[in-house]
Amino acid sequence: MKPITMTNRLSMNGALLRAFFLVGLLLTAATVCSAQVTFTEYPVPTPNSVPTEITSGPDGNLWFTERNAGKIVRITTAGVITEFSPPPSARRGGLL
Repeated sequence: MKPITMTNRLSMNGALLRAFFLVGLLLTAATVCSAQVTFTEYPVPTPNSVPTEITSGPDGNLWFTERNAGKIVRITTAGVITEFSPPPSARRGGLL
């Protein structure tokens, strides 16, 4: 067993300090992340439409495209879904 010298004592104190810091960090993260989050799923109106490219709009709604259906969809925070069919020229331009 090594004798405890000033260098060894500093090394042990540094390791102990790091351990306390890590435990404190984990406890803080657990406290911050303890809020319960609820998700609500809504069915997509068009079967096999392959919804993609979701984004939030300036209106506060979520917007996404239905790749296989060729539609743009808006869903409100209340879950109201509206599908829009753009003109065929929009599909050729790469929008959908």
